[in-house]
Amino acid sequence: MSTIQEPIATDRPDVPIAEPTETLYEIVAARRLGYDSMMWQTPVLSLTAQAFLLTIALGEGGKWARCMSGFLALLAALSSLQLMVKHRAYEEADSRWLKAYEDRWFNCKPVHGSGRAFFQPNWVARLSSYRVWRWTLAVFGLAGFLTALNAALGWGWFETANQ
Repeated sequence: MSTIQEPIATDRPDVPIAEPTETLYEIVAARRLGYDSMMWQTPVLSLTAQAFLLTIALGEGGKWARCMSGFLALLAALSSLQLMVKHRAYEEADSRWLKAYEDRWFNCKPVHGSGRAFFQPNWVARLSSYRVWRWTLAVFGLAGFLTALNAALGWGWFETANQ
């Protein structure tokens, strides 16, 4: 691809307008892929931490250790949710930029963007994995909150019959 002299407009006035080059396209595509990878690593790492913390919160340790572990599980869920949303926003911004670039400079259908005309998924595959994981993290956060309250207030919600 040769260097084209027409600049690419951005929707942010604080970002300088760059000359469209193959290198610039590759940099943005690689960055978009990095955000996508980080977005899906976030819930996995979070659930690992939350499993550890909820094991303590639901265990037989001291009241305040269980309370603190529950609140830390809540904090892990909320901060992971925020990070996942942030990575998604950056990934979507780069995808829009790449799609606009492809629409303008490539003589083919765009590679990036939301179009999946060739893919006809079943109802499970049509669900947004991003939304499913947002709800999953929110439910784990709620579980952390409830276990912390249970430990702090001595409700005994999670006690088994043989305890």
